[in-house]
Amino acid sequence: MQEDVMEPAYSTSHEDAYLLTQPVISSILESVEKGDRDTLVALMEPLHAADIADLLEQIGANERRDLILLYDVEFDGEILSELDESIREDVIEILSPSVLVEAVREMDSDDVVDLIEDLDSDQL
Repeated sequence: MQEDVMEPAYSTSHEDAYLLTQPVISSILESVEKGDRDTLVALMEPLHAADIADLLEQIGANERRDLILLYDVEFDGEILSELDESIREDVIEILSPSVLVEAVREMDSDDVVDLIEDLDSDQL
């Protein structure tokens, strides 16, 4: 007699896996606290932009600032596109102008329009 094998209700493929687990978040925050940029980049590299945006939305303002400053040039426009508007404004204020310009350069035009609409006139 053959048993029916149930398929999981979630994807098990690496491409679709949600990689932002609590242990990963803890490791990321630990590397930020230590100022270990190499480890931070290695931990963030497999994450999708939406996962990074989710991370930035979950952590506190001080941790967010420290992470962004340490991650710096690795920050890209897709992350900005995925962020909640209120968090995106905070992130834009933290990013150096050169990193922000490069990130915006990588964004789709409709995302750039949304970004500009969200900015205060003194941020333009």
